[in-house]
Amino acid sequence: MDEKIRSKIRIKVIIDFDGTLTQEEKQVNQLAELAFDTLSKEILKIPKEKVRKDYQNTKQKILAIPYKYTWKVNGISACYSNEGAFVLNTVTIQEMLSKNKFYKKCVENFFDKLDYDPITECTNYLFHKNSALLKPIFRNRVKETLIELIKHPHIQPIVMTNSKTDKVKQNLETIGITQKGTKNREFEYEIDILGDTRQYHMDPEWDHFFDHPELGKIQILPIYEKFKVDLRRPIYYKAILDQAKDGSKLIAFGDIFSLVGSVPLMMGLNFILLKAPYVPEWSEKFVRKHPKGKVITNISQLIIELEEILNH
Repeated sequence: MDEKIRSKIRIKVIIDFDGTLTQEEKQVNQLAELAFDTLSKEILKIPKEKVRKDYQNTKQKILAIPYKYTWKVNGISACYSNEGAFVLNTVTIQEMLSKNKFYKKCVENFFDKLDYDPITECTNYLFHKNSALLKPIFRNRVKETLIELIKHPHIQPIVMTNSKTDKVKQNLETIGITQKGTKNREFEYEIDILGDTRQYHMDPEWDHFFDHPELGKIQILPIYEKFKVDLRRPIYYKAILDQAKDGSKLIAFGDIFSLVGSVPLMMGLNFILLKAPYVPEWSEKFVRKHPKGKVITNISQLIIELEEILNH
């Protein structure tokens, strides 16, 4: 994009990848099977069928009371177990490994160089290793919507995701879109991709507080009754600030409120929630009621919402 066009950009839309652009609900069973294989052969060294059985039993336990189970990172809940299909898979593996002494010991022995605790290292490893092997199943009209955004003179789309940049690049290239700066003449369309953004990275020592109109300075956002979302996500917060340095209006778009939308909303930014099949009722209800929140049911509605924000 040349500087003349870039100077017209008024909106940057931060787009999540897994579950937002892809139908992860149709991929999660394959992802789980790949995890069983990795756990069986590399980490636990036990029959795959044993891993599969323990996983299914754990998953049933979680789905019976999903609000009591969360994806924990650094001892803090990053999101609820049923906010995403891939998240449920991660939480199930986390719970299965942490509650079995033999499994936990195997994981601790395998993951000895740590950014996080061994269980989190293991679930991250399983996700990145095996999701890279999945053939992408994009949601309806993803290609057309992304191309429309790329061509728009006043909107800059940016894919910001927990997945690795290379995986997202390879997946998008299957629909004719590559990473910006690739300079491959085979692809007419390019998009910014910021991978490994770690929306899930939680820091109990982070001293930043967000302004809530009724509660004042907060680090934990109450939702309804038994639900609350922890906002201590310094890596994601910094990534958002970096995108705002040029003065553009930022909008976040994704399927998981806790990971993608909670921090932007508390920063005063707009958040558009994609109502994927697994999105829980409390999440949709909260976003709909928030003055900066919108809920859409398919990707093609995104451009309509962005144009509405652009014109007001």
